[in-house]
Amino acid sequence: MTNYRLTHDQALGGFDRKTDGAHLREISGHAIIAVTMANGAKRGFNTAMKKLFGEAAPAPNRMVTAGKTRIIASALDQVFVVEKTDPQTLEEKLINGLGKHATVTNQSDGWVMLEYAGSRVHEGMERVSLNDTSIDAFPVGAVMRASIEHVNGIVCREKAKRGEGDRFLLLTQRSSAASFLHGIIDTVPFVED
Repeated sequence: MTNYRLTHDQALGGFDRKTDGAHLREISGHAIIAVTMANGAKRGFNTAMKKLFGEAAPAPNRMVTAGKTRIIASALDQVFVVEKTDPQTLEEKLINGLGKHATVTNQSDGWVMLEYAGSRVHEGMERVSLNDTSIDAFPVGAVMRASIEHVNGIVCREKAKRGEGDRFLLLTQRSSAASFLHGIIDTVPFVED
């Protein structure tokens, strides 16, 4: 009998590229757990979320950060809980903490996360998305489902570091991650006009 051990493989091979005014990198080592509220359980769900994270579930099109955990409104009555931890550990924490108020599904291997930050990132976002991602229209904590070129994903505005310009967290399904990435790096600021 053959002895083997399965290991996690990053969808984009740990992609990390910098250019003048932009840095795009694959984020790995995070659990992504979908939590769907049970019918009629809104009050119990929010109470349980507050007990677990000190925050209720975010409003639609919003994201909240509770310590090292991002809670992203991902669909109607659903959030993605994203945390740098082992997926099974977070999944068990959510199952135990939310009980009958929610259904919990591990999505860690099904989604890819990218961090896109820098002083010229807005130029790139203008070219790859039809949505207005300017800071006035899309402030820190905002979330939207959007197409990057022709691939669907979730775009989250995060607080930029000092002098950084803009910072986005981008999520897309693993099956289309290479096309999603290609749409971003095949335009400004990675490729000049």
